[in-house]
Amino acid sequence: MEKLKIATWNISCGIPAEWSISNGIQKEKDYKKFGLLDEVIQKINDENIDIIGLQESVSFRNGEKSFAQIISENTNLKYYSEFEVSDCHLLENANIEEVILSKYPIKKSQNIMFENVNLSNISKDGKTYKLFDDGFILANIQIKSDLSINFITGHAPAFQVFGKIPEDYGYVYKKLENYVENYIKDNKKFFIVGDYNTEKLLEMLPFIKNNFKNYIEGVTYFEGTAIDYILAENKIKYLSNKKLDNKSDHLLCIADFQL
Repeated sequence: MEKLKIATWNISCGIPAEWSISNGIQKEKDYKKFGLLDEVIQKINDENIDIIGLQESVSFRNGEKSFAQIISENTNLKYYSEFEVSDCHLLENANIEEVILSKYPIKKSQNIMFENVNLSNISKDGKTYKLFDDGFILANIQIKSDLSINFITGHAPAFQVFGKIPEDYGYVYKKLENYVENYIKDNKKFFIVGDYNTEKLLEMLPFIKNNFKNYIEGVTYFEGTAIDYILAENKIKYLSNKKLDNKSDHLLCIADFQL
């Protein structure tokens, strides 16, 4: 039997700041002064995490190392997959990425974008903000020679930032369910983690609700909502979980399983 510690963490682009589209966002020039990326590395090492899904990680347009590269170089998570999804709203010269980092080889991965329904809002300073692109990574990870898993990390569009109700856009989330339903047929154990910007994810996606269980319950976001998930197939043996406070506006969520 193989024990596996997995995690999900929206790391807020390395910028521990509250922001509002209605008031306008002033981008930062340097993430390093905040120390959030250092904390990400420290907690991954302290908690001995095997696989983590990151949302709002960062890549740079000037050739500087991405957060995924830096984390990989400073932890045991030597394998990673990156998916650039949008311009970074909090940091200059940067893009937001979804990222999987793993102690085990990532055999292959796919990047899938959610539909963008093109919401927009004008801030008090007259700047127009549009709904960010978002998506998920579907990866196959080799745990042992005779054991591999399917692993998804994702970030769903923040409909509520534009005054909308996520459940009114359930069809957007269906893309996630369609991929899960297709790939679950290969009989590999399956995990889904991420920040899906709704407390009603399982209600919108009945196939996932029937075949998976969420092992992170209660508040995960500073506004008092439970929008971060660690979902494992019903047949996977669950051991324990925890949520850790940190500089980001999302808690670090961790769960242990036995395969």
